[in-house]
Amino acid sequence: MDNAMTIAKYCEKNLSSKKEFPSYVRNNYSFLFSLLKNELLPANVLQHINKRLLAQRVYNKFFYEEIQSLSKLPYRLIGFKGFFIQAKYYPQEYTRLCGDIDVLVSTKNSYRVYKSILRMNYSLSEYKLQTIIFRHIFISFLQHLSFTKRVHERINVAVELHVNLNVKCRVRFALSKMIKNAVLCDYGNFKFYVFEPTDNLLYLMFHPISHLCYVRHGSNEITINLQSIYDVAQVIDNEIVNWDLFCERAIQYKLTPYISLYIHIFNDIFPDKIPTITVEKLRATAVMNKFHWEKAYSFAINKLASQIIVGDFDDTPAIRDIYAQISKHDRREWKKTRKAWKSIEKTKT
Repeated sequence: MDNAMTIAKYCEKNLSSKKEFPSYVRNNYSFLFSLLKNELLPANVLQHINKRLLAQRVYNKFFYEEIQSLSKLPYRLIGFKGFFIQAKYYPQEYTRLCGDIDVLVSTKNSYRVYKSILRMNYSLSEYKLQTIIFRHIFISFLQHLSFTKRVHERINVAVELHVNLNVKCRVRFALSKMIKNAVLCDYGNFKFYVFEPTDNLLYLMFHPISHLCYVRHGSNEITINLQSIYDVAQVIDNEIVNWDLFCERAIQYKLTPYISLYIHIFNDIFPDKIPTITVEKLRATAVMNKFHWEKAYSFAINKLASQIIVGDFDDTPAIRDIYAQISKHDRREWKKTRKAWKSIEKTKT
């Protein structure tokens, strides 16, 4: 069965009875139901989806042009998420919704790339303090910079320049090795570096979990976007995955609780794609690790995957208490960061 059909069947069986299902579909399942033209959706939701898909077709045209320009810079930029997943793994590119271009660059080249992007008529869309910091030195806790460019009368293209994937979540991606191991991918008129399959898979699993509000303070995400599930299924089907290396890097990057919770959800939809021994090893390692959202993990890992997908436990006292504890921890970290920023602002302005 096609991956999209498998997810659709899962939705009908496990999620369609949820009271928030229609709005949740509208926001998160556009790609899936556009492929299937599923009769489950009311006419107004289908209309909304068709508008988004038409807009995505237009955006993709400009994405191609801007990424082609970025590919000409004399630095190794690594494309990930969004456009780079849809172009390589989706049968119809425009059916994967994405709103910006994400690229990773090494710290040593970050300032040069920053200046190059500005010369491409982009403007920095972050607040003033980040501009001040970046103008003098790139600070490792500055996760990314956002740029925007007007490419049409009513269309802006956004680029996010990442230097550090480890901010806010206490993980340890080996960024220099990930950049070194990146592979060139052919996009027709140009080539662009992307993560090699193991690193790509790990990041795609980590990312949606890292945005959950009970995992990271400051986020308002309570649901899992099934587009991310489809992304991972497509990568597994189209790449040769070394699952031993996958486990080894998950442990090395301190990702095991994120990956373990993600696989808990993924396996409920696709029970045969990931080897059982890999699942067991990651879960055992996650339990042994100490991490800042440990209580949230213990709470969520024992819930049904369908409950986690739609956030069907956000009103329980347990999850509120966990979120409060994480918030307290992250506020402490934020105060340290803010103090450092203010110190730099005083000395560099």
